Amino acid sequence: MNIVAREMQPGELAKVIETRNTHFPPIVEEDWYRETTMTAAVAFLDQQIVGAIPLAIRRFQVAPGQLITAAFENAVLVIDGMRGKGIGTKMINAARHFLADRCDVLMVYRGHERSKGYNFYEKTGHFDLHYITEYILHQPMDWGDLASVNMTRDASTFLALEPQVMSTFQSTFGRFGGFPVRQPGYWEKMVTGHIYAVHPTEFTYLWCQEAGRMTGYCICGRRTEHPNNPDYRPLQILELATLNNDYAAGLALLKAASTLAARQGCKLTMQGNNHPLEPLFRALGAQPVDREHMSMIMGQLLNPEEFGTVLQGRPLLENIEIKVWTPRRDFVLKPAQNIAATSITLGMKEDTLACLLLHRLDFKAAIEDERITISEANDTIVGEIAEAFARHDWVYHALDYI
Repeated sequence: MNIVAREMQPGELAKVIETRNTHFPPIVEEDWYRETTMTAAVAFLDQQIVGAIPLAIRRFQVAPGQLITAAFENAVLVIDGMRGKGIGTKMINAARHFLADRCDVLMVYRGHERSKGYNFYEKTGHFDLHYITEYILHQPMDWGDLASVNMTRDASTFLALEPQVMSTFQSTFGRFGGFPVRQPGYWEKMVTGHIYAVHPTEFTYLWCQEAGRMTGYCICGRRTEHPNNPDYRPLQILELATLNNDYAAGLALLKAASTLAARQGCKLTMQGNNHPLEPLFRALGAQPVDREHMSMIMGQLLNPEEFGTVLQGRPLLENIEIKVWTPRRDFVLKPAQNIAATSITLGMKEDTLACLLLHRLDFKAAIEDERITISEANDTIVGEIAEAFARHDWVYHALDYI
């Protein structure tokens, strides 16, 4: 069976969408283009499409000031009768090849670690990078009318405040990683994105102001229907931020969201470990789901060599060559400035490498735990590498989902 996997060509989009729509809620070409940069890995058998993996290419913050380009996989499809033949793996391998000069990482939002879908990504080289806990307020309280909170369902009214929204978001999350970069137009693109064409959603926008200045905002969404469970349509907090971690504003917004959910007769949910305002949501009675129902961000490196740029310009490493060894590859992470340099090798598993380069690993602790071995090193070298790839908390925002 001659299965060929490669990147989708422009003239093939209509056929890719037609095939996709046989297995997922339908979209049209206009929906596809709502994501700024989209492509797809496509599998063919005798000129017939038998599989596709749409890929959304986004700039992604892994740490403050550290941005990468990530290709997010979504709506993975192999047609009926062709599963179990390695087609999905062929498409992932093809994506690794054709994205190599455009992206640093393949990523996916995933859940249910015991599912076939999760096992597929694990088998094709993806690793867990961040676990996402969902918090559920099962019995939201009606707190009455909160005078300090503005509310609208008109997106244009809220989006007119975008400069303040941007400042508020950066104030809360600038020190974190784990999300696509916020820039002008991002919020409009997301609330009109193709995920909400697939899952029609009613949005409610809440915000607080003090002396004409935004002190916090909350974007809520509730699906108008649920394809898998019609009885479960919670009000979901898609993004929540306050200026300088203003707890008073955060609590007012959460109470307003609770009131909205109570009046709609539904549960209220929020996702995201490490969210600075999550303790306030728990104080209102929200409970975390168990591990079985947690989601995660998974990923795999495409160009690990490129991450070595963060080691440049460090005088203490000027004459140090840093190599990396994993069971899968050998490469130079940082070349030396002269031929008389000292060479050291960092040895580790591929998942440890991914976590290190994406700022999800404590380098010194990994050496102590023998997850990383290091040759010819001293405390100075270890300290410099640890600082360059310092671990940072990640925070997930449901608004970013694709």
